[in-house]
Amino acid sequence: MRFSTLTSYFERLEKTTKRLEMIDILTELLKKTDTNELEPVIYMVIGQLGPKYDEPALGIAERMAIEALINATGVSQKKVQDTLNQVGDLGEAAYILLSKERSSTLDAFFETTGEDETEERDPEVLEIWRQLHQIAKLTGEGSAKAKVRALTKILTSVSPKGAKYIMRIVLGKMRLGVADMTVVEAITRAYIGDKTKKPIVELAYFKTSNLAEIAKIAKEKGIEALEKIKVEPGRPVQCMAAQRLSDPEEILEKLGGKCQLEYKYDGLRFQYHYTKDGKAKLWSRRQEDLTSMFPDVINALNTAFGETPIITEGEIVAYNFQENKIVDFQTLMQRRRKYDIEKMIQEVPSKVFLFDILYADNQDITSRPLPERRKILEQHTHVFKKVDLSTAEIIDNVDDFNVFFDKAIEENCEGVMAKDISEKSIYEAGARGWLWIKYKADYKSELADTFDLVVVGAWHGRGRRGGFYGTLLMAAYDSEEGVFRTLCKLGSGLNDAHLEFLKQKLDELKLPEKPKDVISKLEPDIWVKPEIVMEITATEITNSPVHTVLDENGNGLALRFPRFTGRFRDDKSPYDATTVQEIRELKKLKR
Repeated sequence: MRFSTLTSYFERLEKTTKRLEMIDILTELLKKTDTNELEPVIYMVIGQLGPKYDEPALGIAERMAIEALINATGVSQKKVQDTLNQVGDLGEAAYILLSKERSSTLDAFFETTGEDETEERDPEVLEIWRQLHQIAKLTGEGSAKAKVRALTKILTSVSPKGAKYIMRIVLGKMRLGVADMTVVEAITRAYIGDKTKKPIVELAYFKTSNLAEIAKIAKEKGIEALEKIKVEPGRPVQCMAAQRLSDPEEILEKLGGKCQLEYKYDGLRFQYHYTKDGKAKLWSRRQEDLTSMFPDVINALNTAFGETPIITEGEIVAYNFQENKIVDFQTLMQRRRKYDIEKMIQEVPSKVFLFDILYADNQDITSRPLPERRKILEQHTHVFKKVDLSTAEIIDNVDDFNVFFDKAIEENCEGVMAKDISEKSIYEAGARGWLWIKYKADYKSELADTFDLVVVGAWHGRGRRGGFYGTLLMAAYDSEEGVFRTLCKLGSGLNDAHLEFLKQKLDELKLPEKPKDVISKLEPDIWVKPEIVMEITATEITNSPVHTVLDENGNGLALRFPRFTGRFRDDKSPYDATTVQEIRELKKLKR
């Protein structure tokens, strides 16, 4: 496939805001894509260079991209900057500038680099993909200049329209509004042809976390092969999520009168993999590689399990071993860094609490009931000072539930997780179902719920907040539609440090127009890419004519008196945020 063909699909996707139309366009594209081109086509559509857990970092900052554009056009830096300021998007600026006749200074640029200018103006998609991955491999002294040269070469090898999307891909600002689940639906339509089989395709993706892999299997081998996909060490599994309820009696009733109650630790959820070739990896819930950040945790888990292929899940907590107690989450977040790792290991010691196991004895065990998985976890784990199992107990009455809950709070936990223990209690990868229900201290009060919401826009501050963003537009995730719906404006709870952090981050994420996957009636001063997740408290869920989270009758909902708790949930992706469906359920409970 020529890159111009893929570019034409980018344009069509960019012009529509309708999810069904997006699916139709993607389905058409996939039907035209050869098997060996599926990886670049799928991942470039969503603006990535591979699956999240294994995506190479290009390492191209905006200033480097601007330098490459200067080289490719021969215009001055001022001209590039003026055009960028005018249109607000370096991709669009590249299209405008490259649409004009390129300067003869471009020839001089290639002469100084000792390279030939690419004559072909419409390369194959696979060639562009190869060149982008070559850029990611450039490291060390002189790599920045080499990356600029390589990007310049790509920009001159494609059409101006193609250059627009190349710029957006390398800067992580593709903005076509295509989510993973949209691609899953298109794969189902293109290669399976039966929409009722979508849950099978979804589960295959949740087990592999690799869209290109399941597309290839669907295209070449069909639905039967997707049904046989198993989890494997070395490839993170999409984490199972929990629903929430605010009444122990209702929780027990929902779980058949009996459940396994576990401490809900105030820590960082992780997935630990030990592969058949002896590699240990640690991933966060959003599939960020934590291996280099937590070498002490890796060593502890290697000790706990030995050299055997395994996948387990648990929580990393900051821990005071002298006083034998859990330390707060914000202290643990000091460990989320690339530098001074050894120093932080000493300053913020950590401990691991394991609560599930997905692979053991060379078998995928996600389809086994929780009690069986728990027994396997106990059998395989060597418990010692730095590694323990989650505190758990089988509960069948409200009195014991409350006693267990109070004990969890006393031991600095967030609350408890109530888990189904029936034969149906499988590990539902990627799902947020009723097999797991969370019950936190906040839920004990009818006027205190916490929500993990996503920043989608902001208003400029006034007075003492001048120069910052004083109010944020917050949204919940609609898991059925794959979009973000607004739920409240947030200004309370933000201190000076929060405002400074948000100013820096939101400026990096700023977009020239509303993201296609955001549904809003409000118009903030700036729109931002949905990425930052913040924990919010509120007094209640109320009706609203201006927000787009809707109840079952189509009425708008909003949070009353929302307040930031001070906790940025950088361990969660925007797709792990509180869902519209959860909010509807909570609204029903408060009636």
